[in-house]
Amino acid sequence: MIVVGLVAIAARLIWPAVPSAVAVVAVLALLLGLVLPIRAVTRSVIRRRDARTLSAALGTGTPLDVSTAPTRKLVGAHDALLTEAARGAIAAPDAVELPHQALTEGATLLRGRAAEGVAEHEYVQARVTAITFLTPELARVRPVPAIADAPDAVTEDAVRTAAVEAIRDLESRTGGGSVERIDSLRAAAKRTEP
Repeated sequence: MIVVGLVAIAARLIWPAVPSAVAVVAVLALLLGLVLPIRAVTRSVIRRRDARTLSAALGTGTPLDVSTAPTRKLVGAHDALLTEAARGAIAAPDAVELPHQALTEGATLLRGRAAEGVAEHEYVQARVTAITFLTPELARVRPVPAIADAPDAVTEDAVRTAAVEAIRDLESRTGGGSVERIDSLRAAAKRTEP
């Protein structure tokens, strides 16, 4: 279509006797012929940019393949414990940090692949078991509402503040939290915009 369009346009320019309708058809043929190549180039550029963005995002984190039962159980135990901690359990600061640490340990060992072999399954399962046994203990130990005149009373606000401090401490030791990583990913995306 591109060749036909170019030939028809050249014919119109060289021989003015060629009807102007041919020139209009030639321009339309040229434009239609350019649609697919332009679309292919645009898609290629978008795919490369998305691949760079994904690579940068995965490069700052540790992926966890949840296609096997041990890693699915680890993620489930992690989520269950965080749910319990969010209900105001007294050990909330450690309950927020420790299951994440166990999840990070499993992800670090596996490095984005599925758990294979007895040793890897046992390593992940040990973390699942530890988290699973801690969850009902947290449910049993609910904070007692603080009595205003008791000098050593732990308030709910103090527990929540301690949980936030534990998360910030964990983020600083693991290279930043999601907010910092999202900001750096956004900055990288802005730098690569055409």
